[in-house]
Amino acid sequence: MDGDSPVIPESAVQGEYENRYGDHVEVPVEVQHTVSQLLNDACGDIMPFDLGPKADNPPLARRRRWGVHLQLAPLVDDSTWGIGDYGSLVRLGQEVVTHGADFVAIGPTNWESILPDGGLDPSPYSPVSRLLYSLLHVEVTTVAGWSSIPPADRKELCRRGAQLNAGSAASRNDLDVLKLKAEALRSIFAHNEPQVSGIDPRSSEGLLASALVQYLQERRVAAHYFGTLDEKQYVEFLVWLQHVVKGQLTVAHEELRAAGMDIGIVADLQVGASQDGIDQEVFSGCYSRTLSIGTPPDDYVPDGQNWRLAFPVPHRDQHRPCAQTLALATVVVPVGGVRIDHVLGIQRLWARLPDGAGTYVHFDVGAQMESIRELVDRGKLVVGEDLGNVPDGLREVLAESGVYGTDVVWWTRGSDGSLRTGLTTEGREQSMLLIAFHDTSSTACFITGEDLRLLDSMGRLGRDLTQAEKQRFSDLAEFGVGPNSDVEDALLSIYTFAFSSQPELVSIYYPDLLGLDCTENVPGTGPEDHPNWVLTYGDPDLSIEEQLGGKLARQLLALKR
Repeated sequence: MDGDSPVIPESAVQGEYENRYGDHVEVPVEVQHTVSQLLNDACGDIMPFDLGPKADNPPLARRRRWGVHLQLAPLVDDSTWGIGDYGSLVRLGQEVVTHGADFVAIGPTNWESILPDGGLDPSPYSPVSRLLYSLLHVEVTTVAGWSSIPPADRKELCRRGAQLNAGSAASRNDLDVLKLKAEALRSIFAHNEPQVSGIDPRSSEGLLASALVQYLQERRVAAHYFGTLDEKQYVEFLVWLQHVVKGQLTVAHEELRAAGMDIGIVADLQVGASQDGIDQEVFSGCYSRTLSIGTPPDDYVPDGQNWRLAFPVPHRDQHRPCAQTLALATVVVPVGGVRIDHVLGIQRLWARLPDGAGTYVHFDVGAQMESIRELVDRGKLVVGEDLGNVPDGLREVLAESGVYGTDVVWWTRGSDGSLRTGLTTEGREQSMLLIAFHDTSSTACFITGEDLRLLDSMGRLGRDLTQAEKQRFSDLAEFGVGPNSDVEDALLSIYTFAFSSQPELVSIYYPDLLGLDCTENVPGTGPEDHPNWVLTYGDPDLSIEEQLGGKLARQLLALKR
């Protein structure tokens, strides 16, 4: 660190905090000092990074809007290669826009982390970088130069892609998909020799690519991506890939806007990138190499959670770009909006030391909000996932800046304890309402109580199952759903209520359109507990149009809004 003044103000590191039960917990002085020292020791060159030229779009007018949300990987159809891609996303958008949808919100599509065994980390919320896009979601057959590959080779690649697609119904194999797509993209690259030479090795583009090459080589998986390319071509290939992916995402968004969507694609910004990823290597002044993001200890996790995400430094220097600005600049430029996961992190995050101790670190909300406010001013939709123990005043700050909050039907109760009151007379308008999403079970599971039984079987329900089921029956009754109600009728009743509630934004979970009984992810669990992030949504033998041709999907898409 240059100079005598600390990077962060002393008040940023908290000496005590209030836990989930309302108790005040003191943080040992030595823990406070260690966290402060590690943050102040963060060093690195300041690299200018902005949101690009300002478009001539006014801020979004406030009104009722609706759309569909999903993770992209499970969105397979009869044209994908074993995983959802930007082509299947466009096909979904083109279907729902005919019913008046304003947006399609997708989970993160950033470059995947590598597990110790050489496999891919399936979680889209722990990427190797928030600044690079994965090649997994490229629609290979529409990449410029595809036709230059010999016809026999194209036919064989498509045959293998179709084979992976057929197998995805039982279980996705993302690593095999990656190997196949990388092979096809290398072939396009080799046959066309795209002009991406002259890369400035000191630019963010060059530094990220070089750091990624080293990351992949250290984990002994470089061959999956680079095959027999000359090592001198690695960086050039990665830079070209980023141009390809960003181009497809941009075109997908523009096509949906042209089809009539008011907003188009809404991207998703994670809390951070993997602690052993590359963002903290390239932008070292924005991160501590030792601290990770986590949660305080509680009765469920006595040592607290370790999210294994690189911890951002709350810089006092206003000229140094914060980690949030860097990621926002990359994620939101090609699309119509962004959902900020765990938006509470712009005010405070739990800094976890390697020994498990930790404390909250506060950030300058005003500085963090500058880039977010600029996005709103540019006509982008910004939604903050403000669920859980929200710091006092944060929701008001977000709302004043034009940021929408997030409400989940089952977690939004009024002063009388009812869901209806919480979402009607006492509900907030500036919010996106969800019935289910990737961190819950699908709505069909809520209706049958399967989500409660799953959590109870894992010891994660946190209360007596019988009492939880009793409360669920009471909640469902508010929507006219009884113990013997048909699941599809119940789904329609719940979404009918959602569209009559206060929040201006309502989003339908794609699995609900298909009536799926599924749990995409159980937060805080690993593969030994639950198969997270590996499902597929629809039948890979069917087109998106055919998948949405069922009675339930047609009725949900036709609901009065």
